[in-house]
Amino acid sequence: MTKPSQTAATTKGESAKARPKLLMVLGMHRSGTSAITKGLEVLGVDLGDNLIPPQEDNPKGFFEDRELIELNERILKKTGHSWYDLAPIDPALMTGPDLLTERLEAGAFIRRKLNASEAVGLKDPRLSILMPFWFDVLQDIDVETGYIIPVRNPLAVARSLLVRDGLMLERGAALWGRYVCDALEATSAKSRIFVDFDKVLDTPVPELARIAKTFGLSMPPQSSRVLKSYTDEFLEDVLRTQKISENQLKRTGLASDIIVGVHEKLLELSALPALDKSVSSNRSVRSLLKRFHGVAPLARALDRVNEKAAEAPVLQQAHDLACARRDEALAKEDKALKQREALQQAHDLACAQRDEALAKAEDQRGEIYRLQSTLSKQRETLKSELQRETDLRRAREAEIRSLRAIARHEAETAEFLRGALEQARANINQYRTSTSWKVTAPLRSVVRLFRTHDSRMEHGRRHLISAQGLTPIFWRIMAGRAVHAKRLPPPALPPRAIATGGEAIEGKQLLLAIVIHAYYPELLPEILERLSAEELEAKLYVTTSPPRTQDVLAILEAQSLPFELIETENRGRDIAPFLIAMKQVNRDAAQLVLKLHTKKSTHLRNGETWRNHLYESLLGFEAPERAIETFKSSPDIGLLAPDGHVLSTEDFSGSNDHKVMELLQRLGVSEDIYREAGFVAGSMFYARREVFNRLTDQIIMDEFEVESGQMDGTMAHAIERLFGALAVSEGYRVASLGGISAQTTPLSKGSYQFL
Repeated sequence: MTKPSQTAATTKGESAKARPKLLMVLGMHRSGTSAITKGLEVLGVDLGDNLIPPQEDNPKGFFEDRELIELNERILKKTGHSWYDLAPIDPALMTGPDLLTERLEAGAFIRRKLNASEAVGLKDPRLSILMPFWFDVLQDIDVETGYIIPVRNPLAVARSLLVRDGLMLERGAALWGRYVCDALEATSAKSRIFVDFDKVLDTPVPELARIAKTFGLSMPPQSSRVLKSYTDEFLEDVLRTQKISENQLKRTGLASDIIVGVHEKLLELSALPALDKSVSSNRSVRSLLKRFHGVAPLARALDRVNEKAAEAPVLQQAHDLACARRDEALAKEDKALKQREALQQAHDLACAQRDEALAKAEDQRGEIYRLQSTLSKQRETLKSELQRETDLRRAREAEIRSLRAIARHEAETAEFLRGALEQARANINQYRTSTSWKVTAPLRSVVRLFRTHDSRMEHGRRHLISAQGLTPIFWRIMAGRAVHAKRLPPPALPPRAIATGGEAIEGKQLLLAIVIHAYYPELLPEILERLSAEELEAKLYVTTSPPRTQDVLAILEAQSLPFELIETENRGRDIAPFLIAMKQVNRDAAQLVLKLHTKKSTHLRNGETWRNHLYESLLGFEAPERAIETFKSSPDIGLLAPDGHVLSTEDFSGSNDHKVMELLQRLGVSEDIYREAGFVAGSMFYARREVFNRLTDQIIMDEFEVESGQMDGTMAHAIERLFGALAVSEGYRVASLGGISAQTTPLSKGSYQFL
């Protein structure tokens, strides 16, 4: 990084008061700008740490900021110019809207520089021809600006450009004039100084002193190391190789009298003392500047000629290449003609052989056709016979499967009826031997007697029963209810596997089991349509009651996921069928379970809204993929609920406390876990399969009540409230799809929008 010397630095107190300084070195390439810019560093000016490195044509270094050069090159390109053009750039192009981005970048660049240092130096010859752009940028920045314009013999500059870039001496001298005149025009009436490059080489200390005094910089002592390094080492003889006198400039005729005149005036300005007011005025060069700008049309014409001249070598090279290719093509043509004659002879011979082969082929084709016709007839005959055999075999296999299914069903039904009969006989024997049966024998006789009378006896019968205090017993008998409180629901019909379908997932463990109770088949397509939008490795386990089996089967066969359809008795809402399906899920060893059902909730005003919200939470916006990824990345999560559907068991227990407490003791789950875990309203969620092991091991279908429109207080309602507690008791936590980082807090009464 190029840093200013400590001896030249201003004091801390002074820097706090002074405005930051920005010094720009303007002038043509090869005119001594690098040596003078290095001198600014000796005076304490910061040149930055992003400078381009020295090169063979400038071994001492350029002292040019890389970002500044790239920005100026971009500006030139956008305005359609290059650094070696003789014609000036229209100032309107440099201040117009097309360069807005570059102006913003330039402003940020200058502010970064000024924030890092109190005195900043910038050097790039392109600045000389782009000052309208930079003045526009500096208008919005509070900075004290100054300009240093080196003065060097135009012929010396032209000779250096000839060596470096191959430019003609006349063009190099004219370019010096263009850069210097643009710099003069841009800095008129501004703080500036002209520095004779030859004097910098011969007597550098006085020239540095003039610069320091002009811009309020600190001049290091004569004995300082930084000054001696500059004068004795940096300004060595290699920098003096192009020194040319003023007389040589006039005698050669390589520069116009305008260029010569401008150079003479600049030498006069460079001899003035520091802070001389004449330095900032263009009065002495005004007529020369006017004459120089008067030849702008000629300069533009020369630029176009130069562009054409640059294209000439390329065109000549393309012409030479085309001629070479033409000669090569002619040689190839001669060779091709000879090859053509040989090929024609070979062609004639081949045609004769072909005609002979065609005649033989025609005879063979006729024989092949006859053989193909015979084979085709034989193949059709065999195909027909094979199809008949296949159809017959399939019909017999279907008949066998049907008979076997009927036999299994009849055996299951017989077994069920035997169990039901035995239970009914046991119940009857228990009733008839009970004390209540014997006590109510007279009452039953009265009831039978009353049934034979006219309805006008109804009032008397009720009065008699009420007088005896037997009203409750009477109505239990009339309703056919059990005499004792411990009576279980009637035995359930055994579930029946109806069908399987879809392509099975082979070769790896089933990841996701989707268990759906389709009590309302008309809602099943809505679930399947949402699932079809996801690419899932999953299997469907669908339960339904007997009247709906065929409708559900038709819907399942129209989709692509593998499935099992299980027919169950209509009891236990969606909970009992879920536990039956879980036995199949356990058999297939699925890792995860998605529990769904065709929910209507017709007793609620917003039942449809509730269902749509649950489906969207569990199946919308790649929810299955997010749930699976959550279980993989969070092994402590056992159950994932839809957002906003985990309720407090304290506030939403309903009339289920008695059954819940019995189940907690039976399943080995503490009441504290039950109270804290909450439960999922709507009974739809994602979970790990092992969460349900205690239920599938200990709860049977017979324990669920037959459906009769119950709103609460059933075994199904009690188990619904245990799923969260079961997950926690297995060592997991309950989370929501939208907030997996912490245990989900159950909602209290009044916070749930659907109840």
